Amino acid sequence: MAGLALGRAPGLLAALLSATAAGTLFMEPGPLLVPAGGDQALVLALFLLVTITTALAFDALFGAFEDLERRAVLLREGEARFRALVESAPKKMWVNRPDGSGDIYNAAWRDFTGQGDDHQGRAWIEAIHPDDRTIVVSAREAGIRERRAYNVEVRLRAGDGRYRRHRAQVAPLLRDGAIESWVGIATDIEDLRSAVERLREGEERLRLATEHAEVGFWDVDLVQDRLIWPPRVKAMFGISAEAEVSMADFYAGLHPDDREATTAAFLRACDPEMRGLYDVEYRTVGKEDGVVRWVAAKGRGLFDEAGQCRRVVGIAIDISPRKADEQRLREYADELETLVDAVPAAIWIARDPEARRVDGNRVARDLLRVPSPANMSKTSPDARDAVRHFRILEPDGAEIPPRDLPVQRAARGVQVRDFEETVVFEDGGAVHLIGNAVPLLSSEGRPRGSIAAFVDITALKQAESGLQAANETLERRVDERTAELREANARLARETAERLRAEADLHQVQKMETIGQLTGGVAHDFNNLLTPIMGSLDIIRRRVTLDQRTDRLLGGAMEAAERAKTLVARLLAFARRQTLETRPVDMGQLVDGMRDLIARSLGPQIALAVGIPGALPPAKVDPSQIELAILNLCVNARDAMPEGGSLRISAREELVAEGSRTDLAPGDYVVLSVADTGTGMDATTLQRAVEPFFTTKPRGRGTGLGLSMVHGLAAQSSGALLLDSQPGQGTRAEVWLPAAQEAAAGRRSEDVEAIPAPFEAKVLLVDDEDLVRLGTAEMLRDLGYVVAEANGGAAALELLRGGLAPDLLVSDYLMPGMNGADLATAVRHLRPSLPVLLITGYAQLADGAADDLPRLTKPFRQSDLAHRVADLLSPEAHGMTPGSSRSPDLGAP
Repeated sequence: MAGLALGRAPGLLAALLSATAAGTLFMEPGPLLVPAGGDQALVLALFLLVTITTALAFDALFGAFEDLERRAVLLREGEARFRALVESAPKKMWVNRPDGSGDIYNAAWRDFTGQGDDHQGRAWIEAIHPDDRTIVVSAREAGIRERRAYNVEVRLRAGDGRYRRHRAQVAPLLRDGAIESWVGIATDIEDLRSAVERLREGEERLRLATEHAEVGFWDVDLVQDRLIWPPRVKAMFGISAEAEVSMADFYAGLHPDDREATTAAFLRACDPEMRGLYDVEYRTVGKEDGVVRWVAAKGRGLFDEAGQCRRVVGIAIDISPRKADEQRLREYADELETLVDAVPAAIWIARDPEARRVDGNRVARDLLRVPSPANMSKTSPDARDAVRHFRILEPDGAEIPPRDLPVQRAARGVQVRDFEETVVFEDGGAVHLIGNAVPLLSSEGRPRGSIAAFVDITALKQAESGLQAANETLERRVDERTAELREANARLARETAERLRAEADLHQVQKMETIGQLTGGVAHDFNNLLTPIMGSLDIIRRRVTLDQRTDRLLGGAMEAAERAKTLVARLLAFARRQTLETRPVDMGQLVDGMRDLIARSLGPQIALAVGIPGALPPAKVDPSQIELAILNLCVNARDAMPEGGSLRISAREELVAEGSRTDLAPGDYVVLSVADTGTGMDATTLQRAVEPFFTTKPRGRGTGLGLSMVHGLAAQSSGALLLDSQPGQGTRAEVWLPAAQEAAAGRRSEDVEAIPAPFEAKVLLVDDEDLVRLGTAEMLRDLGYVVAEANGGAAALELLRGGLAPDLLVSDYLMPGMNGADLATAVRHLRPSLPVLLITGYAQLADGAADDLPRLTKPFRQSDLAHRVADLLSPEAHGMTPGSSRSPDLGAP
């Protein structure tokens, strides 16, 4: 170490003596961080020893001024002793020059910082944490300016690199008002600071805990007569947080009913003899809000050495919610007890696993004849307490040991369900009970008792014997009625089956009727389109000379139109709306005439057999339509026999009597049968066979209208089509037709050529369809007729009233406003002798409408129209002689 200059020794000693005398050596002005008598006392003792020794040395030195050599020796000895004291000091000490460079760093400093003897100069700066150096430099500069001691809190780095907090106290040594050196001492306060921080953290945790627990602290200073209440406690007394409080507020805030007991408990806590624990629950009446609250308070008195109580401190909690819950629980318990007594069942409760004490509701005590509050247990350890005046028996009559009774078993943890028992009293009376018993479990899940509920079934048991006899009688009567019901049930089943079949038939009829209406409407529109097409083709062929190719194209168009006409006819036949010319038809003669056509249609792989009796009555049907129907049935049969087979056409006579379950009217019928040996149909296919456009044939090989046309023809002819088929067994189709009373007549052969007008006849043509009216008018004009046109019944009547005098009225039937039949009726009032031709695309008009009017069915060719008009305008029909002529004027005759 560098030596301390001898010239500075008197000044150093003076500083030490001054600090020692003032009692402030190396101390921070104000409170000390270390308590008196500790390390500070040791330092003071060391410096005091140095001071005394040095003083004696200087005294001797200056006393023997002449002995300079001796004085120098004494100074060196004093300095050595000073260094020895600093070096052995337990705290970190150092001595610095005025510029801050170090002279002395003691062993405590070196041991902590790990600095060696070579760390002189400003080694103390190196040991300070970099973030704290500015603080030290600022404090040092202030001490230099004011030539005063300073102290700072800094972090010093230990030899292992860790930092610990220290309180550094540095004092200047002055000579002639100037700083000669600095003496410092550092006290390790790391543990103290950690303890303070832990204390603060604990206090904060305690504050948070009390706030969350809604706990309020209170302090009564009896010496100063002062009451300390935080805002939370004030709120319990209905006092605002900023208001001042005193013990008078405490006593005034107590509920009158609780004031005496609470005051007595507080006085016991203050009594030196009793020193009781202040533990009370009381009500308060809010000073400012008048609200009644419940408060729980605890506290203790603090007594001095003389035994006088100086303070009482404690805590208080607002328990109003808990008290409210307790009140609700009491009310609930009262309600539950009332409910248990009101239940019309016996209820027993045992509150220990051995069921030593059993309580019951009113019904239970009445049943067992046990008054309240007597124990109802048969397993009470006190023989005087156990009930003895009844026994409990099993249903078979065996007595049940007390330990095995339902309440006792359930108290041990056993579930008892639907237990039946009989209670027999000493006087011979008995009650029959049935019920359940379940365990009551503790929070740990262990049995702590049981509860049982039983109902009195004595009346039920007494009724059982009577019911037994009644049951025997009832069983006998049931057996008697069972046979009757079995027969009635079979009859009902048959009637139900018949009703279901009838409903299915009705559903099918309704469905077919709906489809028929739709199909008829579509067919009518097609007829309106085909009529001008076919008429126009006829006119072109008549008027124009065609080359071979054009004639062939025209013929193809006409053939397509005829096929379309046939298709529409089939649709109308299904819808029962085609125009039928029914007449007596000899079915044998008709089928025989078709035999070759049928054979060619079937092909060589199918054998044809025909069996129709000669005495068969004629059938009332349209011969053209029945021929088409037979051909359709034969073609369907052919398609069902791709590998060949046989086809048989037969007929028979059948009588449908009154009350028959069929939909046919009573009378004689001719049944035409077409049976094949083909693939047949399943039930689903058979149900849909007559639906329009339904087919099982590949695309392009069938329209699905064959059977639907036959069905429509039969229904429209007041007959029926019946199908019978099974997969692999072939199909038989039967067409039921009414038998005719008159003989069959031969079919009239119609000329296919159009007949020109026999004279210049005038025709009034009425049709709301412009296209149809135009085509029909052109066909008539082409035949030589003079044509006047009207687009409806009203327009036609207006022409007639205006003076038009036609020879023939040709009118469409279906028109808006006034239909053709209504028009004919109106015309007859104006011109009774005027012939009328009704054109329609439907088979049937409204019931009874224009039954006497001639009709022409759409679509028609020019030749059809020519024949109809010529017939109506023939001299015989018109009352004219051949060769007479009429004016072409369409005006009045």
